Order: sequence, then C-alpha cells, then structure tokens
Amino acid sequence: MTKIKVNETLHSKKFLNDLTIRLISTSVMLLLLITYVGLSILYTEGIRHNLQINVAVPHYIFVVASMALLTSMVYELIRAIGIKEWYVVIPIIGMALILFYFPISGDLDLLIYKDLKVNEWYKWWQSLILVILIALSTIVFTKFSKAEFSYRKSLILTVVMLLVVFGMKGFNYISLSMNGDIPKYSFSTVIWIWIVIILTDSFAYLGGTMFGKTKLAPSISPKKSVEGAVIGSIVALIIGSLIAILPFYLTDNAAYGPFSVPFYNLKTNIGDWIPGIFLFLLTFVISILAHVGDLFFSAIKRYVNIKDYSKLIPGHGGVLDRLDSFVFVFFFMFLITMFIK
Repeated sequence: MTKIKVNETLHSKKFLNDLTIRLISTSVMLLLLITYVGLSILYTEGIRHNLQINVAVPHYIFVVASMALLTSMVYELIRAIGIKEWYVVIPIIGMALILFYFPISGDLDLLIYKDLKVNEWYKWWQSLILVILIALSTIVFTKFSKAEFSYRKSLILTVVMLLVVFGMKGFNYISLSMNGDIPKYSFSTVIWIWIVIILTDSFAYLGGTMFGKTKLAPSISPKKSVEGAVIGSIVALIIGSLIAILPFYLTDNAAYGPFSVPFYNLKTNIGDWIPGIFLFLLTFVISILAHVGDLFFSAIKRYVNIKDYSKLIPGHGGVLDRLDSFVFVFFFMFLITMFIK
C-alpha cells in the first residue's frame, strides 16, 4: 500500500514538473512569436503610417529569423530520415535556403527583391528550373549518406523539404508584401490564419477528450477522433469567420481585414458579398488543412519511427513538431496568393 502511494506521489511530481516545463516553454515561444510577427507589423505599418524609422531593418531581421526557423526544420527533417553526415546535411540545408531566398514569380514586390533589382532579370522559368535541380540534387545527396538508402525516404525528404520551404515563403510573402505604401495582405491575415489553426487544434483536443469515440486515423495518431476534429473545425469556422469577415463590413476600406487589398478590390468591383463568401470558405479550408497537416507530419514520424522531430523545445519536441500545421497551411496559402492579386 505504501509502495503504491510512493509511486502515485512520484507520478504526480513528474506530471507537475513536466507541466511546468511545458508552460515555461510555451510562454517563451509565445514571446518569441509576438516579437517575430511584430517585426513584420513594424515594417508594413511603418510604411503605411510613414513612421520615422528605417523600415528595412525589421524587414531584413524578419527574413533572417525565417531562414533560421527554416534551417531548424530542415535539419530536424534530415535527421529524422536518418542522415547525420555533415557533408550531406549542410548542402541540403544550403539548397533549401537558396530556394527560400530565390523569388517565385508573384513575390517580386518584397523589399529584398526590390533592393536586388530582381525584376530586371527574373523570368518565371528560372524558378521552375531551380526547383527541379534542387529536388534532384537532394535525392542524389542522400545517396552519399551512410544511412540505409531508400528512394522512398529520399522522396519523402525532398517533398517535405519543398513543402516547408514554400510554406515559409508563403508566410514571409503574406507578412511583408506591399502594394505601394499599403500592406497587400496586412498583418491581420497572418494573425487570422494562426488563430484558425490554434482554434482547430485546441478544440479538436478538447472535443476529442470529452466526446471522442470514433478514431480519425488510428494507425497515424491514435488519440485523434472524428468528433474532436469536427468540433475543432466548427469552432474555428465560427470564430475565424467572424474575425475575418467583420472588418470588411465595419470599416470603410477594410484596411485591416485578411487579404485586405485583393478582397477590398473584389468587394468594390464585383459586390459586397464576395469577401464574406470567400473568407468563410477560406476559414473552412484552413481548418481542414490544419488537420491534414498535423496528420501528414505525424505519418512521417510513424514511418521513420520517432516520437518527436527533435528535443529542442522542452516539453514540446522540435520546431517542426510545433510548426507542422503552420507550414502545411501556409504552403497552400502561398499557392492561393498566386491567384489572389
């Protein structure tokens, strides 16, 4: 009886200790996130309101921070596949950073490309050739690793690396893109997308804990349930839609609504109802993509037989563990920006 009580006490202490570590890590990550997003806000709003600051500074710090995050995620991915050799790891990370920094057609209005006068020499086919070369080069480099080679693992590494790169490009483009002296999408777009992802994940967990009976994908993530996923998406759809839609009907110019310039143009040229319909549908799509992204990266962990991508963040795992749904959603958002001008 005494032994049972001792074990229960030790278990309780471990739980409280783990919870404390997790809460501290969450607080630090939240602070870093606010600072990170704040840099893009300082840049775009600094131009909008003609603030007496050098707006290029937050712009370039934001890009460097994004490259640091990308480096961490690609490194975690490479190690998850089983590759450890520096002469393989460094070239693959280098190629990911080159592809991240290279323009992809629609993002030419970013300051980093204007400073380099990219529009004077850039052609869309250059991006296509670069993507193909980097994809093929990544597959070739994996063959030099001492890890057991398989084309399936090599293909997984290549595809996911490209997804992460373009996810981060999407985040940077939406955060920093300007239409003259007006933010093209506004910081509210990033905040809205992030809120939808967080609401989806949080209420899927709560809903699954309280009402979950039907397993969503038992072979990939046994704890996720259909009921939880539905509840998470419903809550995210209701709250996310309100956050996105109301600015277009409560203000005259929708300056702080998601996808502000493109959707305000649609509202002006086609009809008042257009932004509401599109943003409602986009909120739903983002929530579904958040579920799919979480399962997608969990499936990779299952395949390579790891619990977390790394132990960098105490109580949370790696950067990729925290930003899996995020990069998955912003990958598709980047594709959408190619059509929403």
